[in-house]
Amino acid sequence: MSRLLFVDIHSFMPSLEEKKMELPTYVILPAAGSGERMGIKQPKQFCNILGLPLIVYTIECFERLPWITKIFIVISLDRINYMQRILLENDFQKVELVEGASTRHRSIRNGINAISSDEDDEQAYLEKSVVIVHDAVRPFVDENILKKIALAASEFGAAGCIRPLVSTTVAADEEGFLDHTLVRSKYRASQTPQAFSYPIIKTAYEKISEHNLDFGTECLHVAQEYCQVKAKLIEAPEDVWKITYRRDLYAAEAIIKEKRVSPCLVGFDDNRLVKSIQSKLSEKSLCCTSVHWMTSTPKHINSIAIMIEGEESLQDQGNETLNWLITHAIGGGCLIMILLTTSQPNVEKLHQIAHTLSERSKQNCVNVSILVLEEKTYYMGAVERIGSLVTTLMFDRLPAFSGQVFMV
Repeated sequence: MSRLLFVDIHSFMPSLEEKKMELPTYVILPAAGSGERMGIKQPKQFCNILGLPLIVYTIECFERLPWITKIFIVISLDRINYMQRILLENDFQKVELVEGASTRHRSIRNGINAISSDEDDEQAYLEKSVVIVHDAVRPFVDENILKKIALAASEFGAAGCIRPLVSTTVAADEEGFLDHTLVRSKYRASQTPQAFSYPIIKTAYEKISEHNLDFGTECLHVAQEYCQVKAKLIEAPEDVWKITYRRDLYAAEAIIKEKRVSPCLVGFDDNRLVKSIQSKLSEKSLCCTSVHWMTSTPKHINSIAIMIEGEESLQDQGNETLNWLITHAIGGGCLIMILLTTSQPNVEKLHQIAHTLSERSKQNCVNVSILVLEEKTYYMGAVERIGSLVTTLMFDRLPAFSGQVFMV
């Protein structure tokens, strides 16, 4: 992922942000909920999206950040073994599992206690640390907002994300009639992530009442009530929304596809074709890299279209490219082999190759397709059609497309 570095010309010393990001930062992900509002038996944090449980995408938001010290996932006892398999399969290194409790606040308290009992961390180290609390079913939080709330928490003791209210909020009387309407501009919707200095959140959950443990929902309120700390409120991007209902899963899948498609073209000599594919992908807000050799492919890439001339090398190049994707494309990807041929292809053999590669890559959620392009067709205006087809295969990444051979 490319990053822009903004330099403060008014200071030759490390910025406040750079200094404070060196402080230990812990994450608590409450994930012991049952997901009753979604109306399904499986908790929503384990719903499958593009071949991975939803919680994997949330963990990735924190696991990849070097300044995150450790992630504590608070989970129900009957799901711990399943969660351990997820961690192993996705090679997460920073995660520790904590047994959940009957309510959200009780689970969060278990997470806080796990931080304080961590044998690797001395008390003096913990005293200057920050704790981020985030819902396991909000998989789109970015580093920018995480840094903002962590810095605010280290300065003010507590910080939380807010979003504008979308709908007008009304209050009803005891008989179910309108009592009054709130002025929407004065209120905000509280979201996660929320962050706290460790001493504040530790003290707050030591003092919290049994009633609030069972019926409270807002961590910022706990810090305010028991530690007299007023949280700094920070406007968050719309991506922090929570997956609550079944329809939200479809929206999440579309967003994940868009965020996770990192395309690259390999071995394309015709600049017209490169421009056509890049133009079609840009309509999906995707930026596409082009390289001449697989060895030059950036490691963050998860979708590759490779130009192959002649059937003789198709299997070998397909295996080589697929091996690269299986190694680097965590969370799935796409391999499109564009076969440029001067003669009638052996369609049966192509189907066999596509099927074999597709079966091998199924466990890694990498789709494999072959596009057959005859030279005479190519030079008669197939460039735009190829661009559209490659974009569809990469962006939609439908399992039904894997193992298929397309004649362009």
